[in-house]
Amino acid sequence: MASLNEGEPLLRTLKDRDKYYAHTHISKPYETLDQHLKLVVRYFLKLIEEHHLEPIIDALILDGIPENITNKEKVGNYIKEAFFLTILYHDFGKINHLFQEKKMKNSRGDFEIVEHKVDSQHSIISAYIYLMHVLDNDFLEYNDIEQTFTDAIISSFAYPIVKHHAKYLDSVLDIDFDSQENLFYKYLKLFEKDMPQNVEVLHEIVTDIETSFKQFDNLKVNHFNFYALLKLNFSLLTASDYYATGEYMQDLKVDDFGLVKGKLREKVIQNFKHIKSYNKNLFEKTELLKNISFEDLQEQSNNNLNLLRQKLAAQVLTSLRLYSDDHLFYLEAPTGAGKTNVSLACAIELLESNERLNKIFYVFPFTTLVTQTFEAIKGSLAIDNEYIIQLHSKSGFHQKNEEVNDGNYGEKRLNFINNHFVNYPITLLTHIKFFDILKGNSKETNYIFHRLANSIVIIDELQSYNPKHWDKVIYFLSNYAKLFNMKIILMSATLPKIDNLLEKNSPMKGKVKYLISPESKTKFFQNSNFAGRVSFDYSILDKYNWKRPNGEAQKEKFLQDLVEKIFIESEKYASTNKQKVKSVRSLVEFITKKTASKVLKMLQTDRRFNDYKLYLISGEILDPRRRQIINAIKANQDDKVILVTTQVVEAGVDIDMDLGFKDRSLIDSDEQLAGRVNRNASKSNCKVFLFDYDTTSFIYKGDKRLDVGSMYQREVYKNILESKDFDTNFYEIVKTEIISLNQAEAVQNFSDYFQHFKRFRFRDINTNFKLIEQENESIFVPLIIPIDHFSSEDQKVASYFCVPNIENENGVLYIDGKDVWSKYVDIVTENQERNNDYFSNQTQLKQIYGLLAKFMFSAFSNQVKELSTYFDLEVSEQYGIRYMSHWKKIYSYEKGIDVDMLERGDIFL
Repeated sequence: MASLNEGEPLLRTLKDRDKYYAHTHISKPYETLDQHLKLVVRYFLKLIEEHHLEPIIDALILDGIPENITNKEKVGNYIKEAFFLTILYHDFGKINHLFQEKKMKNSRGDFEIVEHKVDSQHSIISAYIYLMHVLDNDFLEYNDIEQTFTDAIISSFAYPIVKHHAKYLDSVLDIDFDSQENLFYKYLKLFEKDMPQNVEVLHEIVTDIETSFKQFDNLKVNHFNFYALLKLNFSLLTASDYYATGEYMQDLKVDDFGLVKGKLREKVIQNFKHIKSYNKNLFEKTELLKNISFEDLQEQSNNNLNLLRQKLAAQVLTSLRLYSDDHLFYLEAPTGAGKTNVSLACAIELLESNERLNKIFYVFPFTTLVTQTFEAIKGSLAIDNEYIIQLHSKSGFHQKNEEVNDGNYGEKRLNFINNHFVNYPITLLTHIKFFDILKGNSKETNYIFHRLANSIVIIDELQSYNPKHWDKVIYFLSNYAKLFNMKIILMSATLPKIDNLLEKNSPMKGKVKYLISPESKTKFFQNSNFAGRVSFDYSILDKYNWKRPNGEAQKEKFLQDLVEKIFIESEKYASTNKQKVKSVRSLVEFITKKTASKVLKMLQTDRRFNDYKLYLISGEILDPRRRQIINAIKANQDDKVILVTTQVVEAGVDIDMDLGFKDRSLIDSDEQLAGRVNRNASKSNCKVFLFDYDTTSFIYKGDKRLDVGSMYQREVYKNILESKDFDTNFYEIVKTEIISLNQAEAVQNFSDYFQHFKRFRFRDINTNFKLIEQENESIFVPLIIPIDHFSSEDQKVASYFCVPNIENENGVLYIDGKDVWSKYVDIVTENQERNNDYFSNQTQLKQIYGLLAKFMFSAFSNQVKELSTYFDLEVSEQYGIRYMSHWKKIYSYEKGIDVDMLERGDIFL
């Protein structure tokens, strides 16, 4: 196809273009429309070049054109030119005399006066001029099928122009030119191009978008291609416009778009291969490690465990080399196999073998996993904050190398731009953030959509998604992987093969490659260093005949028996511990915070546990307290410890315990908990005791895994956990249930969801696919926290904003949440009252928000309702954060929410 650099982009330029302004400035000459458009085009072409987007645009267009269009090359070039011209035309509506007079204060007075209803708006006029010019190009020479197709696609391209200043995309069919009284065609005479010969015909076509789509369904169009092309167009248009405006307004010229290339590519490859000896060994002796016999690694030892990890990594690298032309991969690895290091080895291998790949995304279910892996990657690659960023709601403002309060003004503004567009070679983010980029309809998420192209994406803990969304998950991943030249690695210890849910005619059906063969997978998972690392004990379940206790008396007796079991087994382990100090670390997990709190109180009042350190982690325990607990458990190896927790511990908490006690829920959740016990296979007699106490249906409502799990007989359940075969007896049944639902006519299914792509309904595509059904709200608790519970970066931010340190009578320094909140309010108020520099304002907000987040936890709407009497409602409504002004009645730093004070305490997790 023709290059985007070909042609004459100024062919349709404006007459007397220097008299129209695009932006004003307090200290420099106003920017003309021509200057602005040229700058936007320059950034657009730069983004295309840097991200290697042109082949992707070509493929999206050509592979999406219906088969019954014979002249694909000509039609493809026409659409490609139209794609580019959205960038050139997006602001031509600024010739609107009311825009010039009201917004630009342009008093020339010789503008074309066109009567219309849009006042000083410009985007809708830009879209009209764009369509009249572009459709006049070759459109009327096409046959009926070609006209039907190109009309719908090019009309869709007008939508990003209409919405380039809006916060959200809704539906292409929402374009409204007010056709009954539309006089926009009068603007056409202002351009260096003859008025269209068929202006009436074109005007009717352009102003009736709905009719343009009526015949569209009769064509076999690959709708996802053009949905992705529209998102890419919107991303490039808004990003280029933002960069160009920033260069004019703030003198911010951006040349570095945060890519893995040149010296950085060489640096990360060499650092990974040489800093740590086992990675050097992995790449130098791949064949040798791959061929080590499983029989020689059966004895349980830390040495054999490490050899198994390297053997697994070597097999993965070999498979990756074999499948170098593929795009979507499964990486199944047992808990404790070092998935993070293996996946990073995959990323390094892909970078070394494919020059087009130039960025890495790591995707996790929880922010704790993001933070934990962030530090691990920095160490493995010997890189600093200049090359890696973590992206989540609590991450605050990402600083590069300079101190928070150092660096000149220009550097800080450039830092803001890099944060805003995530211009970093390696990005760590949550599942929610990542899928918002893939399918989201907001401008904020689409700003960085173009960065997906030619990226390596590693998605951890795939099983954390609700099965009802698996079909949508694989639909997006398989399409983007192929179309955007992405290498996507899906990994988990209990991995559902969701590619089986793809439609029969999907080009990705059967194309997901296994990096570990099924035969090897079984041998890895059943090796004693993985499967024998922890044994499951069912004695509590057997005692209660695998049934939940009923009635308060039976429930009370059950918990007393459980506490007794915890004591006996913990003491037994401590007495047989081979270490000099008879220590033990027991992990006790419940489904609800209410039960966890109740058992913690029972432990605290039982004298037998006086020599134990007792901790609690639940969903509303703040990050500094969680960090303190984990560090204490790691540092004090001689202590007897019992950590009582809810399911938040299953992933993202980097601890190694000796014993586990778990209220069973989903079977793969039970396996996840076992992953926190004897992680390095360096201990013996480590067990996980399973019991059944709280009901799980309110947490996993609508999750097919719960329905399937409830059907299991005890022997089947045991077999799955002990054989680690989650596929045959578990996930295959779940997938059968999903396929059955998708074939049913009476329920909402994937076919219904797919209909939104046919009309490019961006809002519906986004809102009908939510990984988390309930909306989260942030709750701020203004308590005092010891300063040493904060990271050094948080302490720097506190110092920068002059948040005082409070010293108690023992000389311990604290940070008071009230002082942090007060500083946040000051910044918000100052930004509202003064017209300060936008970049500086937003940077300060992000910086203080990162510190603010350390006093915050998230809650679902039903939980927020239960806590409503403890909030300052006026403050909460004003700032969009629930401010818990009466926290002393309900909350403590060590134990979180006192659920006994609530009517429905069992809803907290």
